[in-house]
Order: sequence, then structure tokens, then C-alpha cells
Amino acid sequence: MLDKAARMNEIKRRLMELNREITETMAEMVETAGEDPHWEGLADLKAERNAARLALNNVCATAQATAMEFSSGIKPPRFPRRRSIQRHSTA
Repeated sequence: MLDKAARMNEIKRRLMELNREITETMAEMVETAGEDPHWEGLADLKAERNAARLALNNVCATAQATAMEFSSGIKPPRFPRRRSIQRHSTA
């Protein structure tokens, strides 16, 4: 049981590292896009970043709940399923 909890914690740690990498990469992309706040691609980049963060947060919450279940034997709370993210066109 403890090995599974440790493995889940390792997965969560790696996911948090990926979150930092995503944030840094997106910041670099926005920076290289230019200082123009009306640049058309900026909204798309921000939407992709937010979607990636949302997905990562859902995975982290699931990993944490699973680790809790393995370590304590207590069933974690059920998380509601999220509907797919729909992009709103800026055109």
C-alpha cells in the first residue's frame, strides 16, 4: 500500500514540474510574440495555457485523492467530471 502512495506522490511531483515547464514555455512564447496586446495569437496562447493548467489540476487532484486512498484506506471524495472546454472565437 505504501509503495503505491509513494508512487502516486512521485507522479504528482512530476506533474507539478510539468506545470512549471508549461508556465515558463508559455511565458516565453508570449514574450517572443511581441509587446502588442492586440496580437491575434495571444488569446489563443492564453486559452491553451489555461486549458493545460485545468487538465493538469484535475490530474493532480485525482493523483492526490488516489494517494490518500492508498495511504489511509479512506475513499477519496468523488470529483465531478468537467465538460469539455469550448473555445470562444475572438473573430
